[in-house]
This record gives sequence, C-alpha cells and structure tokens, in this order.
Amino acid sequence: MKKIPCFWIAIFSLLMLFGYSQDRQVIDSIEMVLLQTTDVDLRVDLLLNVSDEYLTLDPDKAKIYAENALILSNKYELDKGKVLSHIDLAEIYQIKTDFKNCIEHASQAKEMAILNGFKSEFAKSALIIANSYTQLGYYTKSSDLCFEALEVYEKLENAKGTCDALNSIGIIYFQQKQYNKALEYFQKSLDIAEEMKDDRGISRGLNNISNVYGLEKENIPKNIKILIKAVKINQQTGQKLWLGINYSNLALYYSKIDEYDSSFYYIHKSINTYKELNNQMDLAEAYNQISGYYFNLENTEQFFYYLNMADSIGSKNDYLDIQLTSANLLQKYYSSIADFENAFKYKSIEFNLKDSLDNENSLTRLAKLESLYDLEKKEQERKIQAQRKDFISILIIVCLVAGLVVILLLLFRYRIKVRYSNLKQLKLEDELEFKNKEMAANVIGVMKKNDMLSDIISKLIDIENEATKDETKSSIKQIAIEIENSIQAKIWEEFEMRFKQVHSDFYDRLNQCFPDLSPNEQRLCAFLKLNLSTKEISSITGQSSRAIEMARFRLRKKLGISAQDVNLITFITGI
Repeated sequence: MKKIPCFWIAIFSLLMLFGYSQDRQVIDSIEMVLLQTTDVDLRVDLLLNVSDEYLTLDPDKAKIYAENALILSNKYELDKGKVLSHIDLAEIYQIKTDFKNCIEHASQAKEMAILNGFKSEFAKSALIIANSYTQLGYYTKSSDLCFEALEVYEKLENAKGTCDALNSIGIIYFQQKQYNKALEYFQKSLDIAEEMKDDRGISRGLNNISNVYGLEKENIPKNIKILIKAVKINQQTGQKLWLGINYSNLALYYSKIDEYDSSFYYIHKSINTYKELNNQMDLAEAYNQISGYYFNLENTEQFFYYLNMADSIGSKNDYLDIQLTSANLLQKYYSSIADFENAFKYKSIEFNLKDSLDNENSLTRLAKLESLYDLEKKEQERKIQAQRKDFISILIIVCLVAGLVVILLLLFRYRIKVRYSNLKQLKLEDELEFKNKEMAANVIGVMKKNDMLSDIISKLIDIENEATKDETKSSIKQIAIEIENSIQAKIWEEFEMRFKQVHSDFYDRLNQCFPDLSPNEQRLCAFLKLNLSTKEISSITGQSSRAIEMARFRLRKKLGISAQDVNLITFITGI
C-alpha cells in the first residue's frame, strides 16, 4: 500500500491538534483528496483513513468507507488493502457489539495476514478477536490470543502494538477481578504510551488504572489526580466521550469524600459534554447521578427535577437500566419520608424492571453463548480446512521428496553407469595404447632385424662382386634376392596381423570412405595411423624417403585433402 503524501499528512496532523471539534475538517480534507486522486492504492488508504476518523463518531459511516476500501482491494487484488479493510470492519462491528461479524472479519484478516507474511496485521487481527472473546466472557481463548499478539509485537519491536496488547491483557484480568494483575498490565501499557508520547494511549491507561484504584475508598484522592491528568489529555486530543466519562467518574469520587462542590462541578461538565454529543444513554445516567447527590443533600426540588429528566429519557428510549435506577431512587425517597404506599409502588416497578432486565440479560447471555457456539464451530471448520490443507501440503511434500529421492537414485545410478563406462573406456584406451606401443615395439624390432638383414645382403653383394666364378656369383645373388623377398613378406605379414588385432575395423571404415585406395595406399594409411615418420616407413618397406613422400602426396589427393594446414596423420587418425 502506498503512503499518503507528506503534504496531506501535515494538514491532517495540524487539524488534529485542534481536537474533536475539528474532526469534520479532517474528514473533509481527506475526502477532498479522495475526490482528486485516481490512484487505487491511495484511494484505499484514504477510504481507510476516513473510516478510522468515523470509527468512534459514526460507526455506520465508518463501515461504508471500510466496505468501499474492501471492494477496491478485492477488485485490484491489493492484499494489504484487503487485510486492513477486514481489520477496520472488525473494529467497527466490535464497537457495535456485533461479535459474530467482528470475529468473522478479524479471522479473515488473520488468515490473509498469515498467507502474506503481514506479521503486524496478524497480531492486530488476533488482538481484535481476543477483545471480542473477552467481552463474551471467554477468557481462556482471549488470553491465549492476547499473549500471542504480544509476542509478535515484541519481536517486531512495535511499541504501539505492544501497548495495545498489554492493555487488553489488563482488561482480561480486571474482568476476572484479579485487580493486582490488571493494574500491573495497565501500568506497563501506560509506561509505553508515555514513552511514545501517545496521548490517546496515555488517556486510556489512566482511565483503566483509575477504574482499579476507584475500587478502594482510600485510593480516591490518588484516583482523582489520575483522572484530572486524563481529562487534560482528552481535552487536547478531542476525545469528548472519554471526557464525559472522566467528568462523571470525578463527580462520583468527589461525592464519596463529601466534596459536593467539586462533585456538582464535574457532573454538570459531564452533562454538558453528553448534550454536545447527543449521547442520551450517558446523559440519562448523569441525570440519575446528580439526582442521587441531591437526595443525599435532601434537596427534594432538585432531586425530582433531575430524576424526571433521567426517567423521561429512559422511558422515551426504553433504557431499562435508567428506569431501574430512577425507580430505586424514588423507592428510597418515599421510604425516607414514610410514604410506604409510593415506596411499595416504586419497589414493585423496580422489581418488574429488574425482572425484565434479568430476562433481557438472560437472552443476551443466550445470544452470546449462541454466537460463541457459532464462532467455535467456524473455528473448528477453519482448523479442519487448515489440517486438510496441511495434509495435502504434507502429501505433496512427501511425493516431491519421494520423487526427488527416486531422481537422485536414478542420477546416482546413471553416474555410476557413466563412471563405469568411463573406466571401461579408459581401460580400452589403456589397452589400445599398450597394443599400439607393443606394435610400435614390434615394428622397431622388425626394423632392426631388417637393418641387420640388409647388412647381410650388402655383404653378400660384396662377396658376389669379388667372386670369380659365374656360378658362385649367380648363387650368391639368388640367395640375396630370396632373403630380401622373405624379409618384405614376413615384415608385412607380421605388421598386418598385429595392426588388425588393435584396429580391427580400420580397413573397413577406410574402404567405406575411400574405396579407390590401392593396397599399398591402404598400408601407408595403416603406417600413418600408427604415427610413423617417413624415415620409419622407409625402413620398414625398404623404399626410399623420397618415394614415401611422393606416396603421401598422392594419398592426400585421393583423400581429398587440398588445404595445406590439414595434417595427414590427424586426418587418418580420425577415420
């Protein structure tokens, strides 16, 4: 997701400094940018920002903007936008106490965050689900999720998330009346908020700590100081709803220590604040609260004035809690003046209202249990689907591993086969080299033998020349010729036999490629195959070196070798 341009961030930040009264200006400014931009990422960011601004002001409007952000994110496959939109919708449904839809959206955000590796968003989703379970009274599940979110935030070094997680854990302990543990976590959350200079986090922490301290009368002076500090922060940040609550609590604490001037001062500030917000429920509670103070002061006129104001709002809006409190105050009043008829009347009304509230609470509890059952059922379905996916993933991995093992075995077998072939080839090459060397040695031996016989022939010729008788000369000459013919026949027979043992198919390939070669040219090719020099060939064949050179020249032509840079021996070796 893209960030909002710094220029607009600066404008929004400045507007926020003016407090709650400027929230409309903040929203108008964001909507102005929203109308001017076509960038999808930026539009999603802006829609979510407007949704956040409306979150506590008008949850229904906030829902419209969050849903539009989700539609855009789904259309353009913006994964981060989808997750953030589901988170916003979850928070909206949480404010509306629609826990079923809240957890549904938060669960979707959580799953998508896991798939995309969005760790911070995963923790945020888990925390929203945890807070819903807390409100449903399912503390074990809530606690597990809170600590899971806390661990993620701490690893990410996300101070804001850590602050929120600690506060949520504190609420769980407070709901279970473990006040020391609640105070411990509220204080940790407050410390982080103060370190970050997060005014809203500080205000929240102070309010929660004051709820713990307010349980003991001896802590009331200390609690008043905490609330006054919270009031200043809420005034700066424009949190008027929290201001009204702060004022009501301050009025209550001052009344407990019999400082009624301060109590009336703050209850009137509370009433004025709720009027500005048009918050009828809290306004009616404030009227009942001030009516109770006047009852204690025995100011009947003011007692009835504010009591009637509270009861009027309660009857008009069907606020049973407000009507119950009003009936209880009236029952106490008529009992105090010994008007037992009216006291009984309002006691009966109080009893009926309490009975209605009990029924309503039972239905609410039943609805909560039903929601909890539905959520557990969906959670189990999600787990089964996840296990199925895990099983399929494991099966695929096992198949891949098995396939890889088979491939590796085949590869290993192939490598062994190749290695064996290479060794066999090397052995053949070694044997060929050995036979070539053996043949060369035999050829050299033949050459030496040939040289020796040539010397003998030369000596016989010398004897022939010195002989006087023609018969002697003729006999010696005949012997020399026979020896020479015998040498040539034996040399070639010996050479050809050994050559064919080593290069059995050489002549076949040679005849196939060059069928026009004469027997002498084939023999010359065989000599060249053994890399014999002209001198060595001359020694073996008894031909002169010049004759051999001429034979090589003619052989090149028959083999079609015209280029001078092509070596004849190399060419023949390649056949």
